[in-house]
Amino acid sequence: MSTTPSKPSPMDLKKDKDDSKSEDNKNQMQGNKSNQDQGRQQDNRGHGGGNFRGGRGGRGGGGGGGRGMGRGGGGGGNRGRGMMQRGGGGGGGDRRGNQGQQSQGQHGQGGGGGNFRQNEFQMNMSAHDAAPREPKKFTGRCRLFVGNVTSETSDEEFKNLFSKFGETGEMFLNGSKGFGFIRLDYRHNAEAAKAALDGSQHKGRTLRVRFSNQGSAIKIKNLSPFVSNELLEMAMQQFGDVERAVVVVDDRGRSTGEGIVEFARKPGAQQALKRINDGVFLMTSSQRPISAENLEAKDEDDGLSEKFLPRNQQYQAEREKEPRFAPPGSFEYRFGLKYREIDELEKQQIERVKQEMDQQRMKLEHEMEGAMFDFQAEQIRADLLRQQEELRRLEEMKTEKMRRRQEYDFRMDDEQRLNMMDDDRQHMMRGGRPGMDQGLAYGG
Repeated sequence: MSTTPSKPSPMDLKKDKDDSKSEDNKNQMQGNKSNQDQGRQQDNRGHGGGNFRGGRGGRGGGGGGGRGMGRGGGGGGNRGRGMMQRGGGGGGGDRRGNQGQQSQGQHGQGGGGGNFRQNEFQMNMSAHDAAPREPKKFTGRCRLFVGNVTSETSDEEFKNLFSKFGETGEMFLNGSKGFGFIRLDYRHNAEAAKAALDGSQHKGRTLRVRFSNQGSAIKIKNLSPFVSNELLEMAMQQFGDVERAVVVVDDRGRSTGEGIVEFARKPGAQQALKRINDGVFLMTSSQRPISAENLEAKDEDDGLSEKFLPRNQQYQAEREKEPRFAPPGSFEYRFGLKYREIDELEKQQIERVKQEMDQQRMKLEHEMEGAMFDFQAEQIRADLLRQQEELRRLEEMKTEKMRRRQEYDFRMDDEQRLNMMDDDRQHMMRGGRPGMDQGLAYGG
């Protein structure tokens, strides 16, 4: 005996519908939570980078887990300050049928927007920091000047003097004038050669070995405290091949606001000097431009040895007296105090000028802050005016379109009315009455 299945009651249908909706909401909440967790753990999936001046980029990654297939939250990016692109949309949900929680890990794969130059800049700097830096070979810091060379010294002999300390590169020898240049592979090898050969005897002469200055190094001033060696090198690469870039720090490791950049070639240093000083070159968000000047080469390691001083009459006159304190009241003491007063006056004037310049810079910074607010307000007003103008243009287009539509409708009504009048007139001419064509056609 077959049994007919009973029809479910309205209460049962309502209960099943509520259970299904509760399960869908639960899955959607779990999908959103999974998507949020993935967005926190993986920056590249959920967030776009800020702009160059620190604005916030696009935030993407929508929630999945809705009913049916392919429902995912959109993740449009917020438009930050600067040049950027909008954030990408959130990934679609992938819940199919009753799979439920099995697919919640597939939600929120989108939201990778907000890509622009700041992201690329930060990635380049991070890669620069992470990559091991191999020491450069045959740089300008490895170039030695050799003086007091005899004219009988050949190129081969000159090279052999340094080849035992490391690999040699560029070499130049002018025996008639008694000097030469040679470049070794690494700085420590050049230092070893200098320490061993400086002051040594070669063919009856005392050699003078110094590190060579090519004039390819410059000093950078007005650096922000947040400019590093790597950032300085990257910024200077546009002028030429940079061999070394260093931010000068104090004994606590804090930036002094100055840096040294050594280029591989002198034209690179000259181009950097001209373009930086003629233009306004900004290293960071700070509005204070950097300045550049030639680096004056100084030998602070070896100094001036006694054996290299000329033994002339001036030397004899200067060295007649030994180091001493001048007795109070003496001729030397009185004029020594006058020199001291001039030096002290110079210090005071320099300090006074420095304080005045610091006050001027502080005043300029305050003016710049006010000008920046005014500029931003003007930009906002200009944007509003453009939007109002665009809105007015759209309203005019809409009004014009409606007017043309009305004219068209009026013209069509007039044509239809004229056609009907012509039809009635022709019918009356045939002896009928207006509006009777249809009745006559059907025998009415």
